[in-house]
Amino acid sequence: MSGREFDELVEDVLVNGLGEPVVVSSDQLIDGRNRVRACAAAGIVRMSGTWSAGPTWRRG
Repeated sequence: MSGREFDELVEDVLVNGLGEPVVVSSDQLIDGRNRVRACAAAGIVRMSGTWSAGPTWRRG
Protein backbone atom coordinates (compact mmCIF):
# COMPACT_ATOMS: atom_id res chain seq x y z
CA MET A 1 0.00 0.00 0.00
CA SER A 2 1.32 3.43 -0.90
CA GLY A 3 0.39 6.88 -2.08
CA ARG A 4 -3.10 8.22 -1.56
CA GLU A 5 -4.44 4.93 -0.20
CA PHE A 6 -1.80 4.88 2.55
CA ASP A 7 -2.32 8.57 3.33
CA GLU A 8 -6.05 7.88 3.75
CA LEU A 9 -5.30 5.01 6.12
CA VAL A 10 -3.05 7.27 8.22
CA GLU A 11 -5.81 9.90 8.37
CA ASP A 12 -8.36 7.26 9.33
CA VAL A 13 -6.12 6.01 12.14
CA LEU A 14 -5.74 9.58 13.41
CA VAL A 15 -9.48 10.22 13.36
CA ASN A 16 -10.91 6.84 14.36
CA GLY A 17 -8.07 4.92 15.96
CA LEU A 18 -7.02 1.43 14.95
CA GLY A 19 -10.28 -0.31 14.02
CA GLU A 20 -8.88 -3.72 13.15
CA PRO A 21 -6.35 -5.40 15.42
CA VAL A 22 -2.81 -6.24 14.41
CA VAL A 23 -2.08 -9.96 14.75
CA VAL A 24 1.26 -10.98 16.26
CA SER A 25 2.35 -14.48 17.20
CA SER A 26 5.67 -15.31 18.84
CA ASP A 27 6.90 -11.77 18.12
CA GLN A 28 6.14 -12.23 14.40
CA LEU A 29 3.72 -9.93 12.61
CA ILE A 30 1.06 -12.15 11.04
CA ASP A 31 -1.47 -9.55 9.84
CA GLY A 32 -1.54 -5.76 9.86
CA ARG A 33 1.72 -4.58 8.31
CA ASN A 34 0.08 -1.53 6.73
CA ARG A 35 -1.79 -0.71 9.95
CA VAL A 36 1.52 -0.77 11.86
CA ARG A 37 3.08 1.53 9.23
CA ALA A 38 0.07 3.87 9.38
CA CYS A 39 0.27 4.06 13.17
CA ALA A 40 3.97 4.91 12.97
CA ALA A 41 3.27 7.59 10.35
CA ALA A 42 0.51 8.98 12.61
CA GLY A 43 2.94 9.20 15.54
CA ILE A 44 1.47 6.28 17.48
CA VAL A 45 4.55 4.61 18.86
CA ARG A 46 3.05 2.10 21.26
CA MET A 47 0.24 -0.36 20.77
CA SER A 48 -0.86 -2.93 23.29
CA GLY A 49 -3.53 -5.55 23.54
CA THR A 50 -4.29 -9.11 24.41
CA TRP A 51 -4.46 -12.29 22.41
CA SER A 52 -7.68 -14.23 22.19
CA ALA A 53 -7.90 -17.65 20.60
CA GLY A 54 -11.50 -16.97 19.75
CA PRO A 55 -14.62 -18.94 20.57
CA THR A 56 -14.51 -22.54 21.61
CA TRP A 57 -16.70 -24.72 19.42
CA ARG A 58 -18.32 -27.82 20.82
CA ARG A 59 -20.34 -30.57 19.25
CA GLY A 60 -23.83 -30.76 20.68
